[in-house]
Amino acid sequence: MTSMEELIDQQEDTAILIQKAQTNFKKAPKARLTLGYLKVRIQCIDEYWDTFKNTHTSLLKATKREERACLPYFMNESYSECEDNYLSLKSDMQDLINILTSTETSNISMTSEHSRIQGAGVSVDVRLPRIDLPKFSGNYEDWQSFEDTFYSLIHNNAALSSVQKLHYLKACLTGEASATLKYYQVTESNYAPALETLKKRYSHKRLIVNTILKRLFMQRKVQAQSPTQLKVFLDITRECLSGLKNLNITTSTWDPVLLFICTQKLDTETHKEWEEHVSSSSSSASLDELPTFKEFLTFLEGRIHTLELTVAIPKPIKERTFHVASTEDKTCVFCNKENHTLSHCREFAKLTPTNRSEFVRDKGLCYNCLLPGHPVFYCKLQTSCQICRKRHHSLLHERVKQDVTGNKEQINATEAASCTLMWRMKITF
Repeated sequence: MTSMEELIDQQEDTAILIQKAQTNFKKAPKARLTLGYLKVRIQCIDEYWDTFKNTHTSLLKATKREERACLPYFMNESYSECEDNYLSLKSDMQDLINILTSTETSNISMTSEHSRIQGAGVSVDVRLPRIDLPKFSGNYEDWQSFEDTFYSLIHNNAALSSVQKLHYLKACLTGEASATLKYYQVTESNYAPALETLKKRYSHKRLIVNTILKRLFMQRKVQAQSPTQLKVFLDITRECLSGLKNLNITTSTWDPVLLFICTQKLDTETHKEWEEHVSSSSSSASLDELPTFKEFLTFLEGRIHTLELTVAIPKPIKERTFHVASTEDKTCVFCNKENHTLSHCREFAKLTPTNRSEFVRDKGLCYNCLLPGHPVFYCKLQTSCQICRKRHHSLLHERVKQDVTGNKEQINATEAASCTLMWRMKITF
């Protein structure tokens, strides 16, 4: 193994150590994330990064500029990727250290206040149950409830610093909403801009109303007269109407419209029983009076109770699971045809190894498995080149110029491997 290959292997090992440190930090239980633990971990990843930088400098000295264009380490920009992982991990740890430091200061103040209250003879033995912070994933109909709860528990709490408030705010967000504040570091000055950004994105009354109305009027039709399906229908209807009321939208005059739409969502049997209920409760003198939506909700509650008392609970049936190989995602990035991947593409196999390597590099694919999403350093596929056993796909193997005998053997090996791959593709198709 040459000196250059040893340096590249060392870079790969160091990059994996930094990535594992980031994974372990995310999986670490809260009890382990103490100030002492975080400081030691930061010192450890600093040593990893110093090693990575020094080896990278040595690698630059050991290779010429034209050679770097053919090395996957430089083509995949592995240095920049490792640097991003290191900076992200260290910033997250430093933010958590700042929060823990602020929390310890607040605890000291609260302990002093607690001692003062006890000295004054005031009882502090009553402990209220813990209130969990709300979660917000980006659904517009959930914004108002989340905003009110967060303001009550966190924003209006004078005992919390802006750093702590921003930490709690980011901890409450998931999914799309979490991505909105992804680039806000946990600092004292970022809390107000981060909260304002979130409000501009989701505190949009017209969008919230449209989302609630879509959910109300586009519910699934109840397929059978079951208490479970009727409960879901009733809960969603009440939740949507409550959301509109919280937005100061009056729905008291919507009874005829709501009755018409909601009855169309019922199963045939329940709809029939509702019509019979309305007819039996209406006298000849009140034929011109329309039933109210409140009566409709009361009727559904009664039907649910009746069904729960009379319908037998079916025994659970153990379903068999069949694993079927799916080919929906097998779309070739070279010929754009389905039912095969790039490694089994006949058109791609007709190119020269140099042209294949250029295509893989331009598309940002892994040099080992020919799939997107990761560089060759982090490829989990155990197989390697069938010709030289190195970390690249056999279709990307370059023929090396040697003496006459060696060159002939290399060409024969390459042609044999290509024929083998083409033969496998014929069997696949």
